[in-house]
Amino acid sequence: MWAFLMRRVRTVLIAAVVVPVVSGVAGKIATRVERAQGGPTLVSRGLRLVESTGRRARRALA
Repeated sequence: MWAFLMRRVRTVLIAAVVVPVVSGVAGKIATRVERAQGGPTLVSRGLRLVESTGRRARRALA
């Protein structure tokens, strides 16, 4: 029982800390790629997808 509870808490903490950090970093990298290439690229669109997914996950956790 205790191990299961700790696993849940660990999962929630990882989601609460890692998801916002990863989505923020992805957004910053996407902006830099777009600036360097003069517009959206396949890579920057993928990074924007990661960023928006992170935002949606944050809203779900809140």
